[in-house]
Amino acid sequence: MVIKANCSNIGGLLLGLLFALTCQPIYGESVNNVDKSMEAYVTCAVYHRMMAGSFTRVRQMPELAGLESEKMNEHIRLAKVAGRVEFGGAEAVDTEIDTEIDTEVEAVFSESWKYNLNQMENKINRNYENVSRLTYIYKNRCRKLLE
Repeated sequence: MVIKANCSNIGGLLLGLLFALTCQPIYGESVNNVDKSMEAYVTCAVYHRMMAGSFTRVRQMPELAGLESEKMNEHIRLAKVAGRVEFGGAEAVDTEIDTEIDTEVEAVFSESWKYNLNQMENKINRNYENVSRLTYIYKNRCRKLLE
């Protein structure tokens, strides 16, 4: 008995994943020039949300989706810390946060999230099978933010 398996889809996925994990940055930034602003963290949070969505919807890989969700949550946390510093100064991190600053940070965060989500959805033509396009742009930049 001979069993034939169609490995073209699996092979393509594995090749794509291998390429995404090992590719050199196209839009790379130097290590010394990393933008650690609220906007940069929000952009990376949205990127990881898009990756998690792809792993959940298209690739059926819930473990990888969970890892991407963890990265997203860390970027969200760092975005709000950066926002408090940007809107309230350095003392906003060390002391109890003023509710006015928190309200402003939440409003800016929400607007930035919507904007970035729309931009990234446009880049993949609202098709999660095209999410690898985002990897070329954001993967290395976002990794450097967490270093």
